[in-house]
Amino acid sequence: MAGGSHFDMVARIAALNTAIVALHRLFGPRRHAMAPDIPFPDRVGPTRVVDIVIIQIPGMELLDHIDIDPSCYVRENFSGDAPMMEFEAQRILRDRVGGYDYYGIIEDDIVLTDPTFFDKVQWFQDNFGPDTVLVPARYEMAHSGTPAAVLIDPTLPSELLEPFRRSGQQEMVSARWHGRPQDFSLAYNPHSAAHFLTDEHLRRWIRSPYFYDRDASWVGPMESAMDLSLGRTFDLYKPSAPDPLFLSVEHFGTRYSERSAPIGMRYGDSPILDLAFRANSTNDELSRVKFYDALREQRSLKLELSTLEILVQSYSRHIAEPYFRN
Repeated sequence: MAGGSHFDMVARIAALNTAIVALHRLFGPRRHAMAPDIPFPDRVGPTRVVDIVIIQIPGMELLDHIDIDPSCYVRENFSGDAPMMEFEAQRILRDRVGGYDYYGIIEDDIVLTDPTFFDKVQWFQDNFGPDTVLVPARYEMAHSGTPAAVLIDPTLPSELLEPFRRSGQQEMVSARWHGRPQDFSLAYNPHSAAHFLTDEHLRRWIRSPYFYDRDASWVGPMESAMDLSLGRTFDLYKPSAPDPLFLSVEHFGTRYSERSAPIGMRYGDSPILDLAFRANSTNDELSRVKFYDALREQRSLKLELSTLEILVQSYSRHIAEPYFRN
């Protein structure tokens, strides 16, 4: 996120807030109306559940600044080597296997925006089997300058993809989603800072020899924790033509996309963030400096990542089935 370290404090708080709120907006149980006769599905069917576990490094409590009721998430402290933190998300998933229909691991600046997201995850497994996992594309959304959704994951060189390639894999698979054709290719870049699994996926992953092996040999510990074990267990696919954003997540801000704006255009962050930074720097300079001094003493900003583990229970199968019939 552009703007230097001071801006990062405001932006990271905004990103974490947005990520948590998005999960509750799309999948959470708290849906009300001012008019009492509005028939929300929860009143006639199973209640929706979304449980969020946030792994954090003690002393880096961004959660203290996001102003969300603590009952909406669970904190789990990690006191080990910061780059290895994301491996603990696998352990947390294992401890909760069987309790939900869908599971996910996301980094703290990843935002879900698609209400049919888990329908698509299930649809993909139903069409191509439990040995495949659909990885979301990752994009950034410009909120100032020229509004645009920009895919930000580059195609990796073949040597980096070797751990994910095996004999017998299909380079491309296709199916029809609500009557429309959609292609999926073996992931040109398995890293999306997010993965989502069905309960069957998770059980298969736990049984594999790679689960929670803490092998940090691919790119770095953070990328390895997110991708390596999963990619050795499953064939990972990403959406292709005609819609590369068929399954996608938003990377908060325009840290990467701002560099790729065409001549005459600008991809920028929300102007609200800049206003918040200016107000913060004017009214709370001492607190801001102390906050960043504390961060620098403990970890570099590069390692200031919390991991959200999302455990999502969907509507019962009979409610979801119509999405899979087309």
